[in-house]
Amino acid sequence: MTLRLRLLLATFVLSLTTTLVLAWGVRTAWRGAELERFDQEFHAATSELEEELSKAATEKQKLFEPLCAHEPLVDSALIGLSAGDLSSRLLPLRLRVPELQKALGLDELALIADDGEVLAGEVPTRPPGGEKALGALVQRRAKSPGLREDGEAAFAIACIKTSGGRWVGLLGAQHLAGYLTAARARYGLELGWQGPGEETAKRRDSLMQRALSSPALGKRVLLASRSRLALSDAVENLDLRVIVISLVALGVASIIAVWLSRGLAGPVVAFAERARAAVSGTPEPLPLSGGPELEQAARAFNQTLADLSALRVRLAITERIAARREVARQIAHEIRNPLSPIRSAIETLRRLKSRGAPEFEDYFDEATRTVLGEVARINDLVRSFSEYASLPSPRPSEFDLSALCREVVSLHQTPDVALLLDAPRPLPIVADRAQLTQVLTNLIKNGIEATSGITDAEVRVSVRATDPALVEVCVGDNGPGVSDELSTRLFEPYLTTKAGGTGLGLAISQRIAVEHGGDLRLLPRVGRGATFALSLPERGPTTSI
Repeated sequence: MTLRLRLLLATFVLSLTTTLVLAWGVRTAWRGAELERFDQEFHAATSELEEELSKAATEKQKLFEPLCAHEPLVDSALIGLSAGDLSSRLLPLRLRVPELQKALGLDELALIADDGEVLAGEVPTRPPGGEKALGALVQRRAKSPGLREDGEAAFAIACIKTSGGRWVGLLGAQHLAGYLTAARARYGLELGWQGPGEETAKRRDSLMQRALSSPALGKRVLLASRSRLALSDAVENLDLRVIVISLVALGVASIIAVWLSRGLAGPVVAFAERARAAVSGTPEPLPLSGGPELEQAARAFNQTLADLSALRVRLAITERIAARREVARQIAHEIRNPLSPIRSAIETLRRLKSRGAPEFEDYFDEATRTVLGEVARINDLVRSFSEYASLPSPRPSEFDLSALCREVVSLHQTPDVALLLDAPRPLPIVADRAQLTQVLTNLIKNGIEATSGITDAEVRVSVRATDPALVEVCVGDNGPGVSDELSTRLFEPYLTTKAGGTGLGLAISQRIAVEHGGDLRLLPRVGRGATFALSLPERGPTTSI
């Protein structure tokens, strides 16, 4: 994916995310505020309705309580009931009850004797049980007014006046239909009575519902509800506006993203191409474009290229000089050592010859052996340097690595050091057999030399497959080990701690391992000695170095 496309996508995604988050936040906050406002209005309306019903019931009760004590109608009926001439008084009583009902603002009013007989007025809903039950109802309502539980919902109240063991009472009722009709118009509520066993509907987005209970309602429950359709319509309108605004914002952001990607991506892409060219060794200057900041970066890049080119030239010259000096120093150092005994032997021979000393013949044999040995040593040094400089590439072939280790171990058996081999099974490998023999020989010789002078000297060689594609040969000894300071430079050429050593054995061995696609390393020290691990791919080297 190109930088321009990434910038475009990043800007678009950022704009989309910001717009969606902002739109969601605005919608959620506005919807929450509207829900809270609707809920507050609904609860205020239902609370006012509850308070109004309770207040109406209380006012009617207070108005009705002194009625029996001071109303002549009740006194006349009680006197007629006691005197036995009640029939002659019924007509004026029946005319007075409707007037009193209208004056009190009641929907029902009846004058009832203690035997349950209705003397005046009407009782639309009578309790089961006849006149006796009606008398008991009057007595009960006189003590505890409340909502009538049968028939039309109404608040029932009563009062009683007693004389000579007889009583007469007034039973009134105020229908709640008028209150509910007024409440529907005033508060915008849908009102209805909850039936037996019916539960309040669960809260829904389209409807708010609340069960009203009040002493004025008794055991009956009034359900008040209000539609949320207006809120839903408002939310839909808000969603539509948010979508339109979001699309406009995304369109503007896309235009800006295209403009920015064109302005920024071009110089950056050119910068990346020039950087890759510089890494590959063909540096090219970067054109100055893309704004002040990018121009400043281009100038710095071009200056860096110029400095880098000059530095590469100087570094190459310096590296060649240093390499030549190091090789010359190492060769001079290694050759100087055998020259000293050669010179000393020749000078001694000349001195004995000039004096005609009789021991000349005896010393001649010893001196010539010394000279020839040192000359052979110089020849070995030259051969080692030449071998390290021109090590041939691997010539892989398939053979058994376990068998090769067994051969090399058997060739180096010595009575002073115990050579132990752990090769439980054949391990076929594709590699250069001669070069691996050279590596194993060098590692085993190093182990034997490291354990020189130790009574329980031991060198262990183990062969195993570390995974389906790799094999590993470990050569360890119980000698003094390798110091921490030396372990970090162990594979450097010409580094040796042995007298007469060239310091190229481990360097050549590691180079062979690397050219086979493997590695030669010193394992972390555990106890005595040192252990080297040679890792090799089972199917042979894939590339040559």
